[in-house]
This record gives sequence, C-alpha cells and structure tokens, in this order.
Amino acid sequence: MALPAPNSPVSICNIALALLNQAPVTNIDTPTTPNEDLCKIHYAEERRALLRGHSWNFAIKRAQIASDTATPLFGFSEQYSMPSDFLRFLSRHDELGGILISEQSEGVDYQIENGKFLMSTNEGVLRMRYIYDNEDVTSWDPLFIKVLTHNLALAMAPKFKSAPRAVASIKDSLREIKAEAKAIDGQERPPIRKQVSKFLTARRNRSSSVASRYTKFE
Repeated sequence: MALPAPNSPVSICNIALALLNQAPVTNIDTPTTPNEDLCKIHYAEERRALLRGHSWNFAIKRAQIASDTATPLFGFSEQYSMPSDFLRFLSRHDELGGILISEQSEGVDYQIENGKFLMSTNEGVLRMRYIYDNEDVTSWDPLFIKVLTHNLALAMAPKFKSAPRAVASIKDSLREIKAEAKAIDGQERPPIRKQVSKFLTARRNRSSSVASRYTKFE
C-alpha cells in the first residue's frame, strides 16, 4: 500500500527524522519536544536555501511592480521594492513578455540591494520573474521533497548520537536524488530565447539620454 504524499511541514520533518531513526513530531509551530524544537529551527531555513539554489518550476512567480516614490542616492534613477516572498531574481521582461535581462546576462545595468531592485529605464514599472518562498507542500515536486528531507536530516543529524551511522547513507542518496531532481525539473522547461522588440528598444533609448556604465561605443 502506497504511503500518502507529504502534505505539511510536519510530514516533511517526520520523513527527515525517520532517515535518522528518530521519533516523529506532531507540531513544529509551538514545539513541546526536543525533536519539535529542532525541526522548527531548521525547517524554514533548509526550505528557503533549497528553493533559492535552483529555479524550480513550481516556485517561479511573475510580478509587475510600480517604482517606489523614493529613488536611489546615486547610480540609478529608479528603485522597486521586492515582493515579501522574494528569494531570487530570474529575469526582467517588457510589456510583450520579451526577456530584457536575466540572472545570466552580462553587462546589465541593475543591482539588487537591501530588498530593492535598482535600475535606470524611466519606465516606472518592473516586470519580473522570480523564485518565491513557496510554503505549500502540496504544490512541490516529489523529487524536491526528497532532496529537502535529506538536507533537513543532515542539518539535524549532529544533535543525535546515533545519527553518524546514517549520515553517510543519506549523503550518498542525496547526491543522486539532487542530480535527478534538477535534471528533470530542467527538462520540463523549454529553452528561453532573448528577443526584444526593436520598437520597444528604440523607445527606451529615447526615454533616457544617459548611457549605461556598461554601454560600449563602436
């Protein structure tokens, strides 16, 4: 009989504890046992770190953000407040959906500082794809769950005297699971071509007479 899929932080923690041959927990929001305390300390941190480390399809979100009233002290003309669930920037887009910049772009004129996205386009809007802090266990990829439970087990292992015997096995499994999870997740995402409208580019160039510090003149 197949076991039910994990559907809560508690079920995720119990899988991690089982890998370490430890007693399960029932509540990590208001912990009353040492194991519950340990899960509360590590669960959110491990989840966010794993989400940020890869562009998981189930954790990608789009946002359209208006510029702040305040502007940067120097270097840029606009700033935008990142969403409260922001974990990692992926790409900026024009109004037609074309990619303007991505995290892989070279020589782009933007910065992310202290929860703000800084740029100088004079458009007043930021259209962005980003990794968000997805807390809904039921929406997660099963392979992501496997990676997270193994990461969580390794984070908690030092607190258990019996854990060293299980750590080596967990580490070996994690290497294989992580590689498979990222490969399959990537296969489900079609390649993205950076294609920007010439009209939009020309309009932006007319909107600002200040060259980027990355501009190359030929």
